[in-house]
Amino acid sequence: MTGVTCSHIIVILIFNRTMGENGMDLKFRITIIALALILSGAAIYWMLDADTEDSHVIDSRQEEQESIVHLYFGDQQAAFLVPEARPIFQGPDAESKGRAIVEALIRGPEGPLLETLPAGTRLRNFSLQGAVAFVDLNEAVQRNHPGGSASELLTVYSLVNSLVENIEGIESVKILIDGKQVNTLAGHMDLGEAIPMNRQTIR
Repeated sequence: MTGVTCSHIIVILIFNRTMGENGMDLKFRITIIALALILSGAAIYWMLDADTEDSHVIDSRQEEQESIVHLYFGDQQAAFLVPEARPIFQGPDAESKGRAIVEALIRGPEGPLLETLPAGTRLRNFSLQGAVAFVDLNEAVQRNHPGGSASELLTVYSLVNSLVENIEGIESVKILIDGKQVNTLAGHMDLGEAIPMNRQTIR
């Protein structure tokens, strides 16, 4: 029996009782009935509100979907990139998938591979413009980078290869830092233009 049905029965019982007692003041009867009606309305509101919250949760879960992607991390010699299969949860569009991929790269590998993004790196924004993915990272990716041409190459192509391979339609990646274009990450690779995938970096 629902809360609404119970409240209606309570109203009817109270009404019948008060009508049958001649000594009860009319104002008191009206007050009792009004309180019962208020409780009934509160029950209806609570039930509708609960249903609305549940529907929001269900809708949010339905919008996300799980997919398997290949993320590129460094091998044990820090010389090449090696793919690691990883399930990610994403929204229905390519930008949502791109953000999920970059966030997973930032968290690092789950197996015996080496991370390619330095500590403190955060994704500020991810967007698509045609076949180019724009990855905006905070300045920690530059400030905390260990340096060296090999390490810089792994960092850049870890992002580029992971995005180009896993998202249909992306052909190159433009890396920004704090929303601005930079010439290089650690002094070796040119970041002035969007960078295409490089399969020679993959083992």
